Amino acid sequence: MAENEFLHIFRSHAAARNGFFRNHRHSAFEISLILSGEGKYRTDNRIFDIESGDIFLYHTNEPHCITDIYGTQEMEILNIHFEPRYLWTFSEDMKYLQTIFRRSTRADNRIPSGDPLNSEVCTLMLDAQREYERRDAGYERLLHGDILKILILLARNENAVIPEGSTDSETLSKINGSMDYICEHFSEPITLRDIAATAGLCRTYYCSVFKELNGMTPWDYVSIKRIEHAMHLLRESDSTILNIALQSGFNNTANFNRIFKNVTGLTPRDYRRTKRGDGDPASAGGTHRRKGVLP
Repeated sequence: MAENEFLHIFRSHAAARNGFFRNHRHSAFEISLILSGEGKYRTDNRIFDIESGDIFLYHTNEPHCITDIYGTQEMEILNIHFEPRYLWTFSEDMKYLQTIFRRSTRADNRIPSGDPLNSEVCTLMLDAQREYERRDAGYERLLHGDILKILILLARNENAVIPEGSTDSETLSKINGSMDYICEHFSEPITLRDIAATAGLCRTYYCSVFKELNGMTPWDYVSIKRIEHAMHLLRESDSTILNIALQSGFNNTANFNRIFKNVTGLTPRDYRRTKRGDGDPASAGGTHRRKGVLP
């Protein structure tokens, strides 16, 4: 898979809401800039006030949701999502991913507006958005540089001692290949043994390295990829819930419904209804340039 498939930059709009709770998670790191609006953001560990200009950081597979948006206007958000392997081209860059993990562990996901670090990160996010949208010659390198600069600024701000990367390039290549295999075969009845075999590693060691690199287990990654595919089918097709479950790699609707709600915060039926405009607007989660992503 191409490196630019691991990075998505988009704007989203979320409707006014009060006491709304729908945790969701994804396989990517998230850096979000609140362009307009006020409200509250919730993680497993903390509730944050949201003000226009705030920046929020979430690591892979970290549950989070916007519970309140004040007033009557939509909240507008600039989102940057990137999978860890977006930085695997240069293995020495991987160590900077730990800055987001550390912030999440401390329940310190917010960089408030007015903070000097916020201003620097905001400038880089807006520059990355321009490069992503224009796609002029060499934009991939400039994008990569902007994301890396953001992570380095986070590390400098913490005065953190950045550990050297412990995963060699050969192992990185094997894990990367296995993730391509997952993305190509998630709808099939694959097993952890199958996935580890594609990397040429024993299952126990493979699972350990995978989690160290991605912040989630291989099976969490498989589940999220299956649910992302199901979300697309729910929006774009009229297939039954059972058929969509089968097409997405699940062998029964009970398991599908449970995992779908764990990842998105909604049942498949509710997700389809809200995305087609038939449900409560406050529960629809907003509109997005990149469909299927939940604010």
